[in-house]
Amino acid sequence: MTSEELSQMDIRTMVFSPDDFFDQGKMVHKLDHLIQAWGQELIDHQHIDEIPETDEAWLTVLNRDIYWGDLNSQWEYYVVACLIFFVSLRADIKRDFLLQPDPIRGQRLSRWLEKLRHYQTPLSKDIVTKFCLCYSMVMENKPIKVRYNKSQL
Repeated sequence: MTSEELSQMDIRTMVFSPDDFFDQGKMVHKLDHLIQAWGQELIDHQHIDEIPETDEAWLTVLNRDIYWGDLNSQWEYYVVACLIFFVSLRADIKRDFLLQPDPIRGQRLSRWLEKLRHYQTPLSKDIVTKFCLCYSMVMENKPIKVRYNKSQL
């Protein structure tokens, strides 16, 4: 993506504080906002026709309807990588993710990372790595900033 294209976008940042990570309500609310913004962006770029209503429907669309070769910019790769990771995270948080022991959470995070291999960008890799480290409890929790395009809402 060129600097001119980026300058036309209204990039915003969602901050996840350390207290958010194990608060189901806060996490689901923030993830809902990001997923909605990224979904609208995929509609605007004609990669999907509508925003799926459930996490399962999202995962089906991301696995079946989005092909990595059809994406046109690094930003679109970032958006799809984040959607794959954060839709999976939101679905698990709604179920039982926060109640699972560290090894189980680590196994789930590892499976999600495998799904991202075609879509990874330096920015998405950095964000996903920070979330994985936070939930694996191997580093001091610091706020994590996630970018999205505000003008798409």
